[in-house]
Amino acid sequence: MNTENLHIKEFDESAPLWHLCTPGDDTAGVIFRKREDFVFGMNMMALCAHLHYEEVELYTFQLMNNHVHILLQGEPHRVTVFFNDFKARIGRCLRKQGRQSDMKGFEATLHPILNITYLRNLLAYINRNRFLVDLWETPFTYPWGANSFYFNKYTGIFNRTWLKDISVRAKRKIFHTHECSFPENYYMIWGYVSPECYCSIKKGESLFQNAHDYFQLISRQVESFADIARTLGDKIFYTDEQMNTAAIDIAKKLFNTAKLLTLDKSQKLEMAKQLRFRYNASVSQIRRILHIEEKILQNMFPENVRK
Repeated sequence: MNTENLHIKEFDESAPLWHLCTPGDDTAGVIFRKREDFVFGMNMMALCAHLHYEEVELYTFQLMNNHVHILLQGEPHRVTVFFNDFKARIGRCLRKQGRQSDMKGFEATLHPILNITYLRNLLAYINRNRFLVDLWETPFTYPWGANSFYFNKYTGIFNRTWLKDISVRAKRKIFHTHECSFPENYYMIWGYVSPECYCSIKKGESLFQNAHDYFQLISRQVESFADIARTLGDKIFYTDEQMNTAAIDIAKKLFNTAKLLTLDKSQKLEMAKQLRFRYNASVSQIRRILHIEEKILQNMFPENVRK
């Protein structure tokens, strides 16, 4: 049996897989405002993953300022219990700070993962989520998730503080609970429990042929991620390089050419619509890529708010 068939067999025989996410639009409150908030969120994720490890298995996740993305496995009611526990612990901390309103809209939606191709795409989508909106991060550097541990052999050199060596009083202060009994192999880096301790990273890596296959996916497959974003209602943005790659792909499909500058006016206008509505391209990006006058684009997309 080849690797691909093995993956499909494991996928078919396993418990349901889900993309759990909370709304990331302008109506959501800003939960994680500063480093201390993110550290607490990471530790709550570790605690809840440990407390629910018999029912729920995490593959990867990312904490964003006002929402979360989690790829996990388990029966839907168990997944819901896991998230509600995480939400309650975050909420209690915010209430103590007088920040109850920041929990506005922090409700989970479960999106089923129905095939292995979507599973691969989704894992990569989550691991690069912050990279799309932060010019100073890559999928391997963003610290608030499991993303930086995928295909990264250097995670083993991080300075570790073993939880078994931390006093019970200190652990209760860190995790805001008396339930601080963790496995012997749990350790902390950068102030929080490493996702390597509780996420099935090796299992997630096995979905890809190798590190090169994974890297190609997180850096090139723009259209696959755009489809996921549309399903979720995410407003993700792409770099000019990624947008140019998407434009070339569209031009090939619609007009049988990879040379954008050879397109006539009507073709360019059709391309502009495709980039705007399929990939959320800004007016300036479309102007740079297709060399269309900005006045024409502003007339086409008068509601545009991104320059």
